[in-house]
Formats: sequence, structure tokens, C-alpha cells
Amino acid sequence: MVNIKLNRKRVLTFFVSLAATLVFMIVAVVIALGFFIPGSDAIFPNVSVEGINLSGMTVDEAKNKLVGMGFEDNADFVSVTVNFPDGSSFSISGNDAGLSLCADEAASAAFRYGRDASFFKRVHMFVTSLWVETDIKIVPVPDEEFVRSEVAVHTQRFNGLLVESTSYSLNESSIIIIPGSGFAPADEDSVFLLTEQALYTALEEGTHLVVDYIPDLTATNIFDLNELYRTVYTEPVSAVLDPETFIINEGIPGISFDAEAAANRLANARVGEQIEIPLIFTEPEVTTEHLRGILFRDELAVRTTHVAGTANRLSNITLAASYIDGFVLNPGDTFSFNEIVPRRTQALGFRMAGGFIDGELVDVIGGGICQVASNLYDNVLYSNLEVIARRAHTLPITYLPLGHDAAISYGAIDLQFKNNTDYPIRIEIEFDGRSMTTRLIGTRTDDYIIRFEYETTTVPYETVYREDENIPEGEEIFFAGRNGFIRNTYRVIYDEDENMISRTHISRDVYRTQSRVVLIPVAYS
Repeated sequence: MVNIKLNRKRVLTFFVSLAATLVFMIVAVVIALGFFIPGSDAIFPNVSVEGINLSGMTVDEAKNKLVGMGFEDNADFVSVTVNFPDGSSFSISGNDAGLSLCADEAASAAFRYGRDASFFKRVHMFVTSLWVETDIKIVPVPDEEFVRSEVAVHTQRFNGLLVESTSYSLNESSIIIIPGSGFAPADEDSVFLLTEQALYTALEEGTHLVVDYIPDLTATNIFDLNELYRTVYTEPVSAVLDPETFIINEGIPGISFDAEAAANRLANARVGEQIEIPLIFTEPEVTTEHLRGILFRDELAVRTTHVAGTANRLSNITLAASYIDGFVLNPGDTFSFNEIVPRRTQALGFRMAGGFIDGELVDVIGGGICQVASNLYDNVLYSNLEVIARRAHTLPITYLPLGHDAAISYGAIDLQFKNNTDYPIRIEIEFDGRSMTTRLIGTRTDDYIIRFEYETTTVPYETVYREDENIPEGEEIFFAGRNGFIRNTYRVIYDEDENMISRTHISRDVYRTQSRVVLIPVAYS
């Protein structure tokens, strides 16, 4: 009895040890394979691509085998031709459509089989591949951008010919429409889907495939009258004068047609019947002939002032005026003094002359040209043009009424006004010795009389005493002072019978005083 028990115990121990050894060996093999596979450069056993066995090969060996067996030639005999109803067509080859297979990518895909899995999954797939065959399918996808571009070109061509040759024609006086004369326009998305499906079928069969695209047939008018109206409609354009060339850009008549009447005629027309739709021409508001007759017909305003001061001041005024003389503003244009007359520099010929800065008369480059701006502003007031920007001088000027002057400083103070009339305006400036005459020449459309009224407040100057060691005892020297003013300017418009139409406040201008300065001897204590 004792011996039997001992033998059974030994047998049990033997089998347990054997099982443990087998488990250890299996685990060791699994671990070994898990580390062996990533380091191996061979494709798993029994792995093929599109039926071509690549097991045990490196990527380069697999690529060479695929190329040698014509793997990349799959699309050489594949193509699709799409026919349109008008007899036109286009063709796309399998290679151009991007359907040819790539041996390099296929070899890489075969090599990656099982390697991208987790550790134990990788081992499982490797072991399984020892007796189970795996065939990797490569499905090429057409180059959608290329196919769509080819479809777009030929579809638009078909539609263009369809509209131009069979839908309508346009002559100088009418539109000729033949309703129900063909097919509806081709739809790009529909043509693309037909082409794409045909490419897949041709690839599967390895052949050239011909397919027909048939758009919807139309037995009645397929013409989009609204689209035609948008195509034909032309807004009338008034004749205008080119301010640089002084050539009249001729007016363009507007073009349209009676869309409601055209729709009624088309609705009752027979297929193939020629329908004539008369064009409607609308003259522009300002025709070329009318503009030629009234252009620069009237003197809107004129102002002559005396140019006092030094020869440099006269030179500056003459130079600034030369930039403006002959300038033309078309209706709606805005004049800017500082845009027309460039920055005043010695290089351009401007000289030192008296000008106001912070209420003081000092020599500056271009001094005096404010008189050009003031003359022009006075013209603007009497022409009733729209003033955009203007600032009065800080001190009273003598060559124009207060409230009619305009100060200028490049980059800081500008004179701007808009041609709010319906016709071009030309600026003319001429000199006769020391006299400067400024005119606005345009087209007067009314007989209004313009006058100005003023509300003026005088601000008396002060007397300031200053000690000066150069003044002898008992004497004094004084510099005359000037009163300041606050002036409100009003434009009053009358009709030809002197009836007042309007009274408009134009500006409130403040002109500083200049103190009377008295120099007296120094008082010693």
C-alpha cells in the first residue's frame, strides 16, 4: 500500500513539472517571437497582395516581384469616354485618373501586416500566418480633383454651346429665342458621378468603357428668362469729362426688355418657333450731346485780389496757383488743396515768405499761398458748393472779407470741397501783375442770387508795457495793436424776383487780437 501511494505522487509531480515546463517554453517562444518580429525585415508567411505571394520577402524584394509581374500596369488599358448629346465627348485614362497601383506602397502594406498590432496580437497573427493564407486587396481611388476639373471643362463647354447656338441670339435691336430647341443644361455633379462609376467598372473589367450622358430632355422652353435679363440689362451711364485728358467719356444707353411680355410669348410659343423680343433702350441722364452743349458754359464765381508783400510771396502764390489752374472736378469729386499742391519745399521752387504760425507772422517756406486757398474758398461760397474742410486764419486778413478766408498748412490744415452739382467744374487762376483772379467755370442750372450777411463782434486789443534798457529816459516806442473779431457768416439765397429762399449759417470764425506793445525805459529803484 505504501509503495502504490508513493508511485502516484511521483507521477503527479512529473506531469505538473512537465506542464510547467511546457508553459514556460510557450511563454518563452511567445516572448522571443514578440521581440523577433519587429527586428525581422521579412514579410509574414502566406501573405500576398492581389494574389501575388510575397511571404518571407523584404520590402525591396516584394516591390521588385510586384513590378516584374506587372502589378503597376493594372490601369494601362483602362479608360472611360463620356459622350454628350451634341456629339462632343471627353476621355480619361486610368493612369491620368490615378488608378494605377503602386508597387512600393503595396510592398510596404504587406510588410506592415501584423506589425502594427499590439505585442501579443502581433505574435498571434504571425503564428496564424504559418498555416493561414492572407491576401491584401489594394483599391485605388480616382484623383477627384483631376476628374472634376475635366468634367467641369467639358460640361461648361457643352452648356455654353447649348445656350449660344440653340437658346438665344442677340442683335442690335432684339433678342431671338427658340424655345424647346435642345437638352437641358448638363449638371456637373451628375457627369462626375457617371464618370467616377464608369472608371471603377472599367478598372474592374480592365477595359475601355464608353458611357453616354443624357441630361433631361425638354419639350418646352428651358430658357431662364431671369438669367437672360441679368445678362442683357445694362445700367445707363451718363457722359462725364475725364479730368486728366479733358476728353468726354461718352454716355452709354441703358438696355433691357419687357420680361413679363417675353414670358407670355414664350409660354404660348411652339417648339422651334423663333421669338423676337425687342430691346428697350434708355438714354442716360446726361447724354454726350447734351454734355458737349452745356459743358463749362457758365462762370459760377469769380474773385480778384491784390497780391501784396515781397517778390518771394508773389512767387509762392504764382507757383501754388499753377498746380490748380485748369483742374477739373467731375460731379461728386472732392477737391483737396494739399493733395493738388504738393508739400511746399525749396526743391520744388517755394521760397521763404511771411505766414501765420500760432498767431505770429513769421517767414516760412511757401508763405503766402493761403491767399490762393482764400480766393478759391470765396469762389466756393458764391457757387454754393459743399465745404468738407476749411479753417479761418488766426489773425484778420485784408484782401478778403472776414469769414471768406481759408488757412493752409501741409499735413495739418486743408481746404476741401465737393462738386455737388450735376456737371464738371473747372478752376481757372490767372495773374495780371499783382492781381490774382480765380474763377469756377461750370454749368449753372438756376437763376439764384447769392449774398452774405454777417454778425460781427469786435474784441478790443490790450496795451502791454514792456521795459527795455535801450529806451532812453522820458521816451517810449509803441507797436500798434489790432482788434480781434468773432464773425458769424450766413449765406442768403434769393430767387430772380429777390424772394429769399434760404438763410444758412456757414461758419463762426475767431480772429485773435494783437496787443499794442509799448516799450518804456527800465525803472531803477
